[in-house]
Amino acid sequence: MSEAGLRGRPGLMIWLDPMCPQVQDAAVPGGALRKMESRWMPTDSAWVVYVAARTRADQVMDPQMWRPWMKEMRLRGPVLVDSSGSLSRTLGAELAPAAAVVDENGVLRWRGPLRPEDSTGIPLASEVLDSVLARRALPAPDDRVDEGCPMRDRVW
Repeated sequence: MSEAGLRGRPGLMIWLDPMCPQVQDAAVPGGALRKMESRWMPTDSAWVVYVAARTRADQVMDPQMWRPWMKEMRLRGPVLVDSSGSLSRTLGAELAPAAAVVDENGVLRWRGPLRPEDSTGIPLASEVLDSVLARRALPAPDDRVDEGCPMRDRVW
């Protein structure tokens, strides 16, 4: 997926680290990641990109480390390695897993938890992306992402 392929469409960015237990839980069959992939991939109306998150100071940000894990988890989305941490800092991502929804102009519309907060089983981030596409009101940015692995943006 190229940058040109993202322009003009809203999208969902999901911060992941394969070593984080909460990310591993989200990647299993029936987990939040699989639910979002089945809803949004492939689609012409929106895009999904996984963002490689550094949760340990000694972690090497190598795209090669992601391929085996993505294959094992049967996740299909492209991975953006944010080796400088600039995207994560700009969008306020602090934990993995976390999500951000941007509109068709690349403006951050929402950030918050990946997991559902109710019993619908639909990840909250996916519901927000539905709202962006339908041009409905969105929930306020949600900084209550209390489950996950803290990202080490200070070492970037």
